[in-house]
Amino acid sequence: MILTGDTKTFKRAVLEYGVNGNKNSNAEEWNVLLQWLDPAGKKNHQLKPPNLLVKTMIEKLLLGSNDYQLLSNIQDYYCWQCRVYFYNEYKRIETLNELKRIERHVLFPLKYIPIFEGNNRVENEVRLFGNYLLKTNKKVMSRAVERLRNRMLEDDFELATEIVDYFDYCQTDSTSIVLDIILDKIEQFCQLHYTRKWNKRYLIMETFNQFISQYWDQLSSLLFCQEDNHTITNTLYKYFEKQFISIRTNEIFDICISNPASVQPTLLELRKEISTVNDFNCVVVELLSKFNLKVINPSIVTADALFLYIRTIKTFSILDPSGRYLQTISSYVKPHFRQRKDLVHLLLFSMLGLDETDQLNTMPSQVSEEKLTALTNELKDTEICSYTEESDDVVDPMIGSFSKEEDSMVLEQVIKRYMEWIPEVPTSFGKGILSDHKLDLFDILLELLESKETLVIEFKNLLTKKLLDLRGYTLDKKWSKFLSLLKKRFDNRSTETMDEEDLNNINTIDIMLRDIYKSRQIATDMQLDLHNTNVKVYPKIVSALYWSNNSDTQSKAGDFEMDGELEHLLELYSRFYSQKQIGQKLELRRDNGSVSLNLSFLDGRTVHCKASLRQYSVLTLFKSPKHDSNFPTEGLTISELCARSGMQSKQIADILRYWVSKDVLYFSDGKYRTLEFLRWKGDSTYAAIPDVLEESVVERSSQHEDKQENHVERALPYIKDILLNLGTLKIDKLHALLQSAMPKDSHYSTVNQKQLQDYLDTLVEEGVLSSASNDSYKLPQIR
Repeated sequence: MILTGDTKTFKRAVLEYGVNGNKNSNAEEWNVLLQWLDPAGKKNHQLKPPNLLVKTMIEKLLLGSNDYQLLSNIQDYYCWQCRVYFYNEYKRIETLNELKRIERHVLFPLKYIPIFEGNNRVENEVRLFGNYLLKTNKKVMSRAVERLRNRMLEDDFELATEIVDYFDYCQTDSTSIVLDIILDKIEQFCQLHYTRKWNKRYLIMETFNQFISQYWDQLSSLLFCQEDNHTITNTLYKYFEKQFISIRTNEIFDICISNPASVQPTLLELRKEISTVNDFNCVVVELLSKFNLKVINPSIVTADALFLYIRTIKTFSILDPSGRYLQTISSYVKPHFRQRKDLVHLLLFSMLGLDETDQLNTMPSQVSEEKLTALTNELKDTEICSYTEESDDVVDPMIGSFSKEEDSMVLEQVIKRYMEWIPEVPTSFGKGILSDHKLDLFDILLELLESKETLVIEFKNLLTKKLLDLRGYTLDKKWSKFLSLLKKRFDNRSTETMDEEDLNNINTIDIMLRDIYKSRQIATDMQLDLHNTNVKVYPKIVSALYWSNNSDTQSKAGDFEMDGELEHLLELYSRFYSQKQIGQKLELRRDNGSVSLNLSFLDGRTVHCKASLRQYSVLTLFKSPKHDSNFPTEGLTISELCARSGMQSKQIADILRYWVSKDVLYFSDGKYRTLEFLRWKGDSTYAAIPDVLEESVVERSSQHEDKQENHVERALPYIKDILLNLGTLKIDKLHALLQSAMPKDSHYSTVNQKQLQDYLDTLVEEGVLSSASNDSYKLPQIR
C-alpha cells in the first residue's frame, strides 16, 4: 500500500475526524492514545501493557466504534509511524535478533488494540522491511547466514529451522543459502569419512548413504522439498564424488608410498571417478610437488628415494594402467636420480637381493642392510626378482641347463608340456590390478640410468667378483635369472635393438660362465686323478682376454713365495691340465685365490676363516709349536717376513693386521707370534702394530706410489694417440688398450685403473684432455 504525506498530516487526520466524530472525546485524549501507539515516541508502550489511563482511552475512543474512516485513518497513521521507526533504526541494526526486537516492538500494541482485524497491513510492513533489510544490509545478512551455517554444521537443526523460517517469513529465498551450507556440511562429513580410508572399495556410496540416512530428513525440511527429490540427491551425490577426488588428490603422495595391496581399493575407485584430463593433471602435479620435497630432495639418501619411487610406480600404475601419466612422472624424476652416483649399485644389489652373506665387499656406502632388504622385498613380486631362493650348478650358457641324458628328449618334453598345458583360472574377479596389468618396472628403472650399458657393466663386475670368490661351482639362481632378464630386454630381435657394447658385455658374461662350467668339469676329472690329495681345490680356469677387464684379475705385480705344499698341489693341477688340453698352459693369478682354513690352537680354540693366498702364505711362515709349553714360540719380525715371502712391507703390515684381528697372531717384543693361548693377548706387552712400523710402511708406500706415478706419466703419448684415433673412450677401455699397447719395460702392468683415472683427471685440470659423461675422456677441441 502506498502512503503519501508526513506524520503531522496523518496525525491531524486522526485528531480532526476523532474529535468531530466523537463528541465525548477531546484532542488531549487522542494525543495520549497516539503517543502510546507511536513506536518511535518517547511515551510509547515500551513493550508493557497499557496503564489505566490508556486503557480508558482505548475503551472510550476505539472499542465498539464502527466508524470505518476513523479506523482507516488510525491504521494509516500507525503504518506510517512504523515505516518512520524502521528507517530511523535501519543503520543501527547489525544482527537478526535486533531486527526481530524492532518487529516485536511494532507488533506489541496490536494485542490490545484490534484496529487491524480483517487485514494484516502491519505484518506486511514488517515483512517488507525485513526483506528490504536482508537484501540491502550485507552485514546483517552475512551474520545471519553465518549463524545458520554454524547451527547446521553443529547439527543444531532446531535453531537452524527457526532462522530458515524467519527468512521465509521475510519473503527471502533461502534455498541457495541452505544448499551451500549443505555442501559445506558434506565437505566436513567427507573429511571425516574419506581421509586415510584407503582399504574400502565403494566408499563414496557408503558415505553418501550414511549421510542421507543421518541428515536428509532435517535437510529436506530446510529446503522445503520432498525427501524423494532425486534431482537434489543426485546433485549431492556428485558433490560426494567431487570431494572424494579432491581429498584423494591431496593424499596421493601418501597413497603412492603405501603398500599397493592396501591402497588398491581406493585407487580403483579414484580411477573410476576421474573423468577429465584436468583432474588427472591435478593428481600428477600434487604428486610431483610432494615428490620434489620428500623424495628427490638431495638430503634424502638414494636408498630411501629409490624405495619410495619403486613403491610409487607400483601404486600409481593401478591408477594409470595405460602408463601415460606414469611416463610424465618418470621423465620428471630421471634428471634428479642420474645425479646420484650410487644409483646403479643400489639397483643391482636390490634386483639381485644381495646382502652381507655374498661377501662381495662392494656394498654401497651409507646404506643399511634393512634398507637394502626393503628394496629387494619391494621388487620380489615383479619380474625382476621373480626367482626363487635356490642355488644351482653353473651351466654352460652356450648349451643350456639340460643334462646329457635329457638332451635327446628336449623335443619330447616341449611337446608334452604343450599337450598337458591347462590355462590358469582366476580365483576371483578383480583380485588385483597388478596381476592383470603387466607392470614393466624393469624398463622404468632402467630409464633412471644415463645408459643401459652402465647396468650391464656393473653386473659383469659384480658377477666376476662373485665367480672368483665362489667356493665350488654352485651359484645362486638369482644371478642366472637376472642374466636371462638382461638378455630378454636387450635381445637384438626385439623392437629396441641392442647396443653393440651391451652385446659385447653380455657375450663376455656368457664366456665367463662357460669358463666356470668347464672349470667344474676339469676339477672333477682332476679330483678323480689326484685322489690321494687331502686338500680340495676348486680351480677357476678363465679366459684371460675376457676376464681382463676386471681390475682384480689384472694385477701380476708383486709375486710372493707360497706355501710349498700348496704350490706343489697347484703344480700338479697345472700339469694335469696341460696333459688334457694339449698346447695350453695355466698361469696362476695369485692375487685372486682364496683359502678356507680351520685353525687349531693349544688352548683348544678353533678359528674358521677365509684368507687370500697372500694372507695364507704369510701365516704358513709361523710354525706351530711342537710342545705344550705355556710360553710363546719364537716369532718373526717385519723384515724377516718380507725376506721370506717376497712381499713389500706395506702388504705384510696389512696381512698382519688381519691375522691379529682374528686372534691368530700377536705382537710382542718387536716380533709376531702365534697366539696359542688367548691369555697372551691380555699381556701388557701385547700390541697390534708398532708406530715405528707404521711410519716405515708409510714411507715405503709413498716411494712405491711415486714409482707408480712415473709409470703412468710414460703413457701420455700413447693416451693421446689412442684418443686421436678412436675418439671418446671410457676409463676401462682406455686402460685395457694401454696394457696392450705399452711395452713391457714401461712397467705399465703395475698401474691399476684407479691410478690411471687420477692421472687423467689431472690432465683434464691442466687442459691436456677433456672429460665427458660416464667417466669418458677425449682430446680437447682445437679452436
